[in-house]
Amino acid sequence: MPLDHEFSASQEAANRATPAAPHGKDSQPAPVVSEPCGAAAPRPAPILVVEDNPINQKVLATLLRKRGYEVDVANDGAQAIQRVAEKHYGLIFMDLQMPVLDGLEAARLIRSFEGCPQPPIIAITAYTLNGEKQRCLEAGMNGYLPKPVDTETLFDCVEQCLKRA
Repeated sequence: MPLDHEFSASQEAANRATPAAPHGKDSQPAPVVSEPCGAAAPRPAPILVVEDNPINQKVLATLLRKRGYEVDVANDGAQAIQRVAEKHYGLIFMDLQMPVLDGLEAARLIRSFEGCPQPPIIAITAYTLNGEKQRCLEAGMNGYLPKPVDTETLFDCVEQCLKRA
């Protein structure tokens, strides 16, 4: 299932670690690395899942974490606004229908933050009414995925979005 909105992507150059000199009288100790072969892959920025349903939160967060992504969860749009103000995210998955503050208004508010990184915001919703995709784009979202989310489509979206971050 293709994404409804194409993402322009530019891939950043990978950071490369320089090999350490062997230990000897005049050598410096080798740097401590957490990846095999001394090359640490750059970590993508964390993903924020904004969803009021605990089961949907768990499913989406578990899928993403199993692929090695750092994931934070917000229960509604108001919590999302707070989290985005406190931390940089590489991607936000946003439900539309939530208590306190819905996803469309939360996206508009996030887009209004000046001097704050603007991560891609992808709507994930069970509401697939005519015009819903357009409303999401008009609110400042970058794409739209219907529930239930196809796993392959989800990860294609993540990879495309995080290339931009």
